[in-house]
Amino acid sequence: MNLLAVQKERGPRSVAPHFAAVERCRSTKKVLSNSERTEVSVYSMDDLFVAAVFAVSHSVLLAFATSEERRELLVANYSYFLALAISTADEKTRRNVQHALPTHVEMNSEEFRLSVCVLLCKLGSSVAALSFAPPLLPIYTHWIRIHCTSFSWPGKADEILELLEQIWHDRTSFDHLLSAPATELIDRVFRF
Repeated sequence: MNLLAVQKERGPRSVAPHFAAVERCRSTKKVLSNSERTEVSVYSMDDLFVAAVFAVSHSVLLAFATSEERRELLVANYSYFLALAISTADEKTRRNVQHALPTHVEMNSEEFRLSVCVLLCKLGSSVAALSFAPPLLPIYTHWIRIHCTSFSWPGKADEILELLEQIWHDRTSFDHLLSAPATELIDRVFRF
């Protein structure tokens, strides 16, 4: 098989975002098992937060917002997305959180994307760049229900929507979990 021909059919390879190359997860543990070396990733809260900010900044609802508007929106409202990221993180990452967050809700990438869209729709009433988004809230809620019914179990949609309501109404700050100020971590995503 001619690999170059296949590559030409597919088009050029996509380039990883700049921050992904620079800000690799620094906290990895080496584990030796059965005389083989394997790496088990243990993500820090900073890594988790940067990944969540990256996902939010690439949301379809922010497609027509400038990068300055996206950055301002995230700086003003990052606590919602940090709480969502913590709530969906694995148990090792959550063990340092001493707060009554809802129980762990495991989400796949599509459920996380739809959850971000629901939070952005809720922010639409207070953010000018998202003023068009509040009428889309029932649509994204419906999509979460359809997705969960199709790919997991119907009750999972209720768990996700309950989690989003608790995040929306909870005003707890998780800044103490980050090793750097949130604005500095957000700037990692928006530097060019």
